[in-house]
Amino acid sequence: MTRRFNYTGRQRITSGHFSANVISEDPLIAAVSLNLDGLKVTPEDRIVIEPYVGNIAKRIDCGQVSAPAVPVSVDLTDLSSGGSIQFRVKVSGKDGRLTAAGDRIRLTGINEETGRRALLPVETNPTLGEQIWKVEVSESLHPKLILNSRIPSIESRLLDDPVFGGAVLLPAIRKVLEVLAETPDGDVWQQDWLEFARRWNPDTNPDHTLESDDRDEWIDTIITAFSRKQGFARRATEPMSGAA
Repeated sequence: MTRRFNYTGRQRITSGHFSANVISEDPLIAAVSLNLDGLKVTPEDRIVIEPYVGNIAKRIDCGQVSAPAVPVSVDLTDLSSGGSIQFRVKVSGKDGRLTAAGDRIRLTGINEETGRRALLPVETNPTLGEQIWKVEVSESLHPKLILNSRIPSIESRLLDDPVFGGAVLLPAIRKVLEVLAETPDGDVWQQDWLEFARRWNPDTNPDHTLESDDRDEWIDTIITAFSRKQGFARRATEPMSGAA
């Protein structure tokens, strides 16, 4: 089950209060910063920071608000093997009740892509038999596209050949979106893919769209917009038109 926090009656900690930025990718280390200005917390309240991927979390006790011991940097190597790293920040009183909390605060980095896995990592494998490709994805498994390494230059063809690229990527993306529609509240890889979905279909709403009878239409809208941007068919016809 997806872990949730009830923020009713609690103050919300956002990315404006807390940030984590990659300063080294190997090993994966992030510089962290916390500023609780503007929040009504007491000096005795305790601070905990939890970087996590899915159900795997690392607890960092940062002492009291009166004398916070927030580390300058955090080693995230143990969490770097799968999924996007996010952070929970909790401030609680002596009785353990939360006075302020934040969740799903993203790790950022040197550039926009730093600190998160590729949306659809590509691997090659010689054991696919006569299959050219397949997608592996589940609620708890980050999606990945597996290509048959017996086919020469298959990775470069995925990028350079618009016919091959379109024929593989579009159904692969559709497969992931179908799984996303069934598990939109997941926190392993789902939030990254919801961002992708919103980019191509701004009407994406995990509380409504993904559970409605319009699911196929929702996926088709995303695939159509993504295809238009990539121009698979247009790029495939350009050499032909230039050869006349």
